[in-house]
Amino acid sequence: MSLYGALFSGVSGLTAQSSAMGAISDNITNVSTIGYKGTTVNFQTLVTKQASATFYSAGGVQSKPRQQTDVQGLLQASTSQTDISISGNGFFVVNEANTPGVTDPYLYTRAGSFIQDDQGYLKNSQGYYLQGWPTDASGNVVPANSNLTITNQNIISSDYLESINLNRVGGTAAATSSIAIGANLPANATAYDNTLANVTAQDGYQKTDVQFFDSLGNANNVSFEYLQSATGNQWDLRASPPPGVAVATLYDQANGTNTADVYSSAGHLEFTGTRPADGAYVSINGTIYEFDPNGDGVSTGNTAQISTVTPANVEIGDTFWLTIGGTSVSYTAAAATLTDVSTGLQTAITNNPNLNALVTPTLTGVAPNQTLTLTAKNAGAPFTISTSTVNLAGGAATQTLVAATPTSAAGRVQVNTSANATLSADLDSLITAVRNSDPDFSATAADSTFGFTSNDFHKIAKESGNSNNIVISGGPNHIGDISVDITGLANGTTQLTTQGSLTNKAFTIQATNSYGKTAQVDTVTPANVVAGDIFSVTLHGQTVSFTATAGTVANVTAGLTAAINNNAYLANLVTAADNTSYLSITSDYTGMGYTTTTTTTNGGGAGTQTLTATTTTNNVTGAIAFNADGQPASFNVAELELQGFSNGAQSMSGATGEGSRVTLDFGSVGEANGLTQFGAEFTPAFITQNGSKFGTFAGVTIGQDGLVTALFDNGETRKIFQIPVATFVNPNQLESKTGNVWSATQFSGDYTLRVADSGPAGQVVQSALEASTVDIGAEFTNMIVVQRAYSASTKIITTADQMLEELMRTK
Repeated sequence: MSLYGALFSGVSGLTAQSSAMGAISDNITNVSTIGYKGTTVNFQTLVTKQASATFYSAGGVQSKPRQQTDVQGLLQASTSQTDISISGNGFFVVNEANTPGVTDPYLYTRAGSFIQDDQGYLKNSQGYYLQGWPTDASGNVVPANSNLTITNQNIISSDYLESINLNRVGGTAAATSSIAIGANLPANATAYDNTLANVTAQDGYQKTDVQFFDSLGNANNVSFEYLQSATGNQWDLRASPPPGVAVATLYDQANGTNTADVYSSAGHLEFTGTRPADGAYVSINGTIYEFDPNGDGVSTGNTAQISTVTPANVEIGDTFWLTIGGTSVSYTAAAATLTDVSTGLQTAITNNPNLNALVTPTLTGVAPNQTLTLTAKNAGAPFTISTSTVNLAGGAATQTLVAATPTSAAGRVQVNTSANATLSADLDSLITAVRNSDPDFSATAADSTFGFTSNDFHKIAKESGNSNNIVISGGPNHIGDISVDITGLANGTTQLTTQGSLTNKAFTIQATNSYGKTAQVDTVTPANVVAGDIFSVTLHGQTVSFTATAGTVANVTAGLTAAINNNAYLANLVTAADNTSYLSITSDYTGMGYTTTTTTTNGGGAGTQTLTATTTTNNVTGAIAFNADGQPASFNVAELELQGFSNGAQSMSGATGEGSRVTLDFGSVGEANGLTQFGAEFTPAFITQNGSKFGTFAGVTIGQDGLVTALFDNGETRKIFQIPVATFVNPNQLESKTGNVWSATQFSGDYTLRVADSGPAGQVVQSALEASTVDIGAEFTNMIVVQRAYSASTKIITTADQMLEELMRTK
């Protein structure tokens, strides 16, 4: 048994050394394989149970190959931005399919030589696709399955992971979110005067033009206008909407709250096409301004014109004629009823192609006394109806068709454009009509008497440099929103289709609540009230009174409150509140001073009573205030809001996030690093903004945490994926697969997906590849050892064979 044991022991040596030689050969041939982990072969004794203490039973040897998966290979620099490696523990997750299905297993690799395939997927040289978590533009991981809302970053599934595709990144544009301006405003400038013919020629008027980008990457220009205030060291700021933008609003500082107040706001009407036709209209602040190119002063209104035709005393054979817009139709009565005539005329009108395009005939009433009603198909378009006498066949008298005259729509202001030849002249007529009709757009002498100035009122004027556009804005203290609705000007509506259209269909200019300005409050307290006393209050030249019906203060305050609120003029200026014991009057013109005049009572009381009014003071501060040393003391404008982009871009109107208002940076208070006011001419210093035009995909950067960021040729970046790193408790027990990949086994433990560079997960290194861990010198040395061991094992076999041969000869 011992000789045969020696023989088989030698054979096991040959087998074990052959295995070691195989591992060495694989190591040497994969010395240049990216991410290859060298295999070492360890040996262990194969022992046969010893049955005797004096006799030895040979066993042999077994080989135990072990792939050193946990050994870090050297990182070598690469010129490809999609070559990646892991410095530390972990594996990339890959799949053989670019769109993994349920039968496509996920595998793990350290081979990071990825390039784009013909569809844009990142695929390594072994043919496996790199998996990643998709992210939003902020870098937050989102599910790959759009039907899911919650992410799970520790599950390898197509619901949460997807093959990274760089061909689907597309282009990008960044909307401007901040603008910084530096300039010197002349300290010796004369206060801006809005009444002068050429307002832009004043040194109290200066302007900075700034280019910015909307959410679609389109370049726009906005002008910031600085207006020297009558108050020293103070400048107001104004921003007109850029072309193609409906409304521009300046917001002041937040004043310690989350919501900033409106400093000023302006709306843009951009007229295009032909001149507005008869009946076209625009609504401004609730007033409808209707264009009247005929100069007849007749409003077509916005409701259908209706004419009613009623024949009388019908006899068979009577012929009825009806002429509409120069086209005539007739009908000869077949029965002596109104129904017969109405039905016949209705049919005649419907069958006439000219009349059918103008009016819709309908029958109303109950037979046999029906009425023919004609309704304009083009609502608001004027038409005329002529009637003729009846040609009687057997009637006793001549019959007449009676047409009711259409009535004009009430409450419209006619804009007479009959003497105009251009759209620009029509807009001049509109501006004049608005100023003459709406007192909020024009300061009157009475208003000036009570502390109002032209700057406190709404403005409507031509846009500088474009005679076909109108800018509507509010003064620093203007009252209420300005609502503009141009439905009556838009093509395709109930108005004529031949008139002009507007780029911006409708908008609302927000009310101003200027920074540093507080509402004025007057408190009126009547004393010793007796029924029959008459209390009078005068505000802005308007007097209201109330005769007490009860001997209580509450009776008087309630009565005066109602009287003030029912006064059409005062209701637009102040808000009166009944506080039962006193009357509180608050200015709707926030921050604007007003006077309150009180009178003594005239009644049946024991004595004369007096209304006592207390008036608070206002705090008026310009948009930009400077110290005596020329450096800024305060900036009361902080944000720009833009709404109504005609090109479909997102409005810049949110408080935070995408589509947010544009932050304005004019420098630091007390420092000359932005706007200054020194004794020199207007000198622009710098203009910066952070938006960008549309850019195409130019490449990627990959961070140490595996975050893949797309780069664009306009300088913008966008987060698109995050590469996870899979770690195992015992990576050396992973099962090796063809293509330098591994799969999990019972002995390796389950995977754990981690963000790279966190915990035990290694860092992701871009433009670097992990070299093979094979040391070729050590492999050749091991090869010599294996070769000698193999030869020695063969000697065991030959020697045992010779001994067996001797034994056979002995027999």
